[in-house]
Amino acid sequence: MAVKWSQVLMKIQAVVADAEPKQITDRAVKLWLKDLRDLAYDLDDLLDEIATEALTHKLNLEPGTTASNVRNFIPTCCTNCPSTVALKIKMGPKIEEITARLEVLAKQKDDLDLRVNLETRSNREKYRLPTTSLVDESQIYGRENDKNEILKLLLRDESHNDKTCVIPIVGMGGVGKTTLAQLVYNNEKVDEFFDMKAWVCVSEDFDISMITSTIYESVTNESRDFKNLNSAQQSLKEKLFKRKFLLVLDDVWNENYEKWDLLRAPFQVGLPGSKIVVTTRNEGVASTMGSVPAYHLKELADADCLSLLAQHALGSRNLDAHPNLEVIGMDIVRKCQGLPLAAKTLGGLLRTKHSPNEWKDVLDSEIWDLPEHKSGILPVLRLSYHDLPAQLKQMFAYCAIFPKDYEFDRDELVLLWMAEGFLQQSKRGKCMEEFGGDCFNELLSRSFFQRSGGAESKFRMHDLLNDLAQYVAGEICFRLDDNKESNGRCKISQNTRHTSFIHHQYEVYNRFKAFHELQGLRTFLPLAVHKSDYRAKFYLSNSVLHSLLPKLQCLRVLSLKGYHICELPNSIGDLKHLRYLNLSETSIKWLPESVSTLYNLQTLSLRGCSTLCKLPKNIGNLVNLRHLDNANTALLEEMPLGIGKLTSLQTLSKIFVSKSNELGLRDLNNLLLLQGMLSIVGLQNVMDERDAEKASLNRKQNLVELELIWSRDIEDPQNEGLQVKVLDMLRPYRELKSLKIEFYGGITFPRWIGDPSFSKTVHISLRGCTKCVSLPPLGQLPVLKELHIHGMHAVRSVGVEFYRDGSTLEIPFRSLEILRFEEMLEWEEWSCDIGVEVVGHFPRLRELAICNCPRLVRVSPLRLLSLRNLQIENCEEVVLKSLTELTLLASLYIQNISGLTHLQKEFISPLQRLVVRECPQLVYLLEEDQRLPCNLEFLEVFHCKNLKRLPNVSLQEVSLPPTLRHLLIRGCSSLESLPNCISHLEDLILVSCWSLRSLPMDTLPSTLKSLHIVNCLNLESVIEVIEQNITSGCFRMSNWPNLERLRMSTPNFEICLGYQIGQLFPRSGMLTPNLRSLSIGWCANLISFACHIESLTSLEELIISNCEGLESFPDGNLPPNLTLLSISKCKKLKPLSEWGLHRASSLQHIEMSDVYPKLLSFEDEFILPVSLKFLQIASMPNLESLSKAIHHLTSLEHLQIYSCPKLRSLPNERTLAALSSLIIYRCPLLNRRSLKEKGDWPKIIDIPYVDIYP
Repeated sequence: MAVKWSQVLMKIQAVVADAEPKQITDRAVKLWLKDLRDLAYDLDDLLDEIATEALTHKLNLEPGTTASNVRNFIPTCCTNCPSTVALKIKMGPKIEEITARLEVLAKQKDDLDLRVNLETRSNREKYRLPTTSLVDESQIYGRENDKNEILKLLLRDESHNDKTCVIPIVGMGGVGKTTLAQLVYNNEKVDEFFDMKAWVCVSEDFDISMITSTIYESVTNESRDFKNLNSAQQSLKEKLFKRKFLLVLDDVWNENYEKWDLLRAPFQVGLPGSKIVVTTRNEGVASTMGSVPAYHLKELADADCLSLLAQHALGSRNLDAHPNLEVIGMDIVRKCQGLPLAAKTLGGLLRTKHSPNEWKDVLDSEIWDLPEHKSGILPVLRLSYHDLPAQLKQMFAYCAIFPKDYEFDRDELVLLWMAEGFLQQSKRGKCMEEFGGDCFNELLSRSFFQRSGGAESKFRMHDLLNDLAQYVAGEICFRLDDNKESNGRCKISQNTRHTSFIHHQYEVYNRFKAFHELQGLRTFLPLAVHKSDYRAKFYLSNSVLHSLLPKLQCLRVLSLKGYHICELPNSIGDLKHLRYLNLSETSIKWLPESVSTLYNLQTLSLRGCSTLCKLPKNIGNLVNLRHLDNANTALLEEMPLGIGKLTSLQTLSKIFVSKSNELGLRDLNNLLLLQGMLSIVGLQNVMDERDAEKASLNRKQNLVELELIWSRDIEDPQNEGLQVKVLDMLRPYRELKSLKIEFYGGITFPRWIGDPSFSKTVHISLRGCTKCVSLPPLGQLPVLKELHIHGMHAVRSVGVEFYRDGSTLEIPFRSLEILRFEEMLEWEEWSCDIGVEVVGHFPRLRELAICNCPRLVRVSPLRLLSLRNLQIENCEEVVLKSLTELTLLASLYIQNISGLTHLQKEFISPLQRLVVRECPQLVYLLEEDQRLPCNLEFLEVFHCKNLKRLPNVSLQEVSLPPTLRHLLIRGCSSLESLPNCISHLEDLILVSCWSLRSLPMDTLPSTLKSLHIVNCLNLESVIEVIEQNITSGCFRMSNWPNLERLRMSTPNFEICLGYQIGQLFPRSGMLTPNLRSLSIGWCANLISFACHIESLTSLEELIISNCEGLESFPDGNLPPNLTLLSISKCKKLKPLSEWGLHRASSLQHIEMSDVYPKLLSFEDEFILPVSLKFLQIASMPNLESLSKAIHHLTSLEHLQIYSCPKLRSLPNERTLAALSSLIIYRCPLLNRRSLKEKGDWPKIIDIPYVDIYP
């Protein structure tokens, strides 16, 4: 039967190349190809099932048995079947069905008059994947004039204009808008003109928070997880203030002016001359965002297109060396319609064709004549795709699972290709991963992929090529988020094989119900599209694990990455076809033993499973396992012995050496293919240094990161010598890039640490090596960039031994950029006498931290000419004084510096950011008559109990720097006053400053955006100012038109807020249009809120707490854009039914805590707005029921109930079914009803996140 299949398939395969272009105009051919593709998948599943059954009975099966032999069917091609197939297994009906379908397709082939395309076939046979370097992307033609015009706009003097200039570049897809923007972005004149630059790929999803965060990361080179948009914009404004910046927003689709207006809020603080470049296909975007006329980018001239074609086809600027191709080349170029993307892609197609006849075949291809409107795909792109070999076609089509502008990882994509069976036909002795890398590079060289500009391994697809991938993949690939209908449901074909979807924080079961019909599904892949998603935790309905996944028996790729999953069901072992299982960053504690029966598994990712403590004992049965990524699994201290038998392993991120009969160092000897990262934990259990020698680390040439970790808890003086020998024997190969050694117990380091032959080592960390008396000569490492030394308590002196071993006169640490010394409790002396004449120490050092080194008192002067960031904690003042010539220092963080009474001006004069914590002797920030740095933007002072003033200058003379935007003072109990002039300040936060009596409210700047005054018990003058103005009837908050956040939580404020609060928010005079958050607390005399608060049209958050006298609320006249309302500890409030909350159509989030101590139930069923998504009820001791209040809340997603001991029941089942999260805390009656398998448990089992506390 297998021979018959093979013969028929070979005949069908021969005509596929003829069928592919015909399918665009001939529906019958298209249906035939679709049926052929579906048959290929079903046949592959059958063969895989047969091979897996055989493997189950014979674990030492010869290589190749499980390989699919029809992979090239997918999505558009076929290959040969194996010559022999084990058919003794009882699969007769399936075999008969496959045979019948195959015969029907063979007959239809003849009826459709499909013919063998010999030329394409011969081209495919002579195809060879290159292994040389990638194409040079810097070759750009025909854009010199365009570049100069954009440069004129960018470099134009804008000193007369306070607004940031926005320059739109408009053009059709593929015309080169992004390339032009990149060209000017990297221009030297632009680098000199602007202080900072940022590039953001925006795409169709105009996510303001994501864009703001990306800009922040680009200009600061630091990643932060902002809690909300406001904090992101505030932080960005600090960085852009008084800076001339260039921002490129690439590929913008949004025409919504309100979104653009909100996004650009932080940009207005830059210096005149700041510019924003926007690239877009849409003229409407240009009119919405642009401040100058749009620059319309035209198509390339044919001559320039010809140069671009020649560059990518022949590696030269023209066709002078190939005169026989020039005429044909120009004819081909005219087909490109002036689009650089088309010329570049077509050049990639012609790269393997060198004769005029081959070029003429491309020119005469019928694909040029196929109507573009039929597919929406440029003919040149279709032609480039159809010229791909069969394997590359299926690999490219598979990328249709990626959303537009999705940044994917090259190595991860290769693993997915391997799991799908695309790399089975690896030749020339290469492993599948190498072959996959070659295929990736071939697609890259043909311009199907492009570098994303981020990490070296990150790539994207151009939008037009993403469209092409979707078109050729058809219904085989399905992106859940792109296929929603108006009713929220998705339409999905039963023939779909690969699905992807964008992570939602809470994944409800209803989202995946359509997947139940996908019996042949192979790929279940959640994707994180924003950087913040990589750090977030996601929650998945239990029913997806227990009801859906067991039905998807054909899965090859399953990712549950990032989900809060504590355990996997045993049914995971039934997914016999599974090759790729990603459980990284989940909350699993152990894997079920059934995982050991997934004999086809190639990749198992457990990275970041911080609670994982156990692997299956029979994991050694996974004979096809090639990648076991168990990095960052701190609790995993059991490594089954069988892992040492998995000789195909290339990735084993961590092993734990135990005393029991489990995996040991000797077992590493068999794992010859290990590469990437290896962490060896538990080295204290090594009893014989020969075990370390047997590990043969110096033979593992592809290891680039190595961690060697002993236990911090074991003290064994007799073991010190053994540890030295063990560490010596664990010398890695010289190509190592990163080395970490933790809790090593020897008194010296072996000579290989610091040996300059390690010429690629860029990162070293030595931590907890408490017995080492000296540091190794790390200064000899030529490219070392980052060095962390932590907890080396026996080191008393750091001197020449740290810099070199005496055999070299090279400048030490010539590449070092980051240096951190921490927890060096006995360190007393740091000598920089290195015996070599240098202009400055550590010539490239930009970041230095010295933390908790309390005995360091002798430090020779350090000239750190490149230093930008300095952190000193728990040290003597002499450490600060030893650092000289800090001309570039921008950021200083100091904490608990003994003896420090003030900072020296020459030391901090270049600062932009200053944070001072817990310096008890500090009386003034600066010495007498000195002012704060003129460039200071950010100042925070914490718990300096003797601090009296900021600069020690009389109040009449002093002012804060005009650049200062952020000022926070907390816990400075002796601070008496602030300077009178605080111009341009945007954030003012005063907390627990008990001696502060005056605050110049009348001189607070109009730029103020956030004002927090908390627990300043003796503050008086502010009250007097407000009261006087209220009495005179002239007080308005119009002094602060930019104020966005106002928090008042100090007992004395009860006077001004309790006395005619309506005067603060008059109907006609409220001039705080940007106020977004208002928080009022501890105002015991506040009785009524019946003021014109609705005039706060931008208010989004209203928080009221500890106002025990508050009775009335605004009676439904809430601000129109209010989304969050939180009220706590206000026990005299009138009934909730009188609030009119049901009329607040924008309200989405309500928190009520300790507000109705006698309330039994919510009687009115329409008391809350239907727009509500989040509801928290807390501390209502007599509440028995809340069903009526929430049963109509069809949008409710999150319900939290705290400390309601008499609450008897949950809402109805319909309400619960729609929830994404449910939290119940200290509600004993509810707790009993919500126990697993009892009471209300069936109602809540499908909720993605359920937390019930006693």
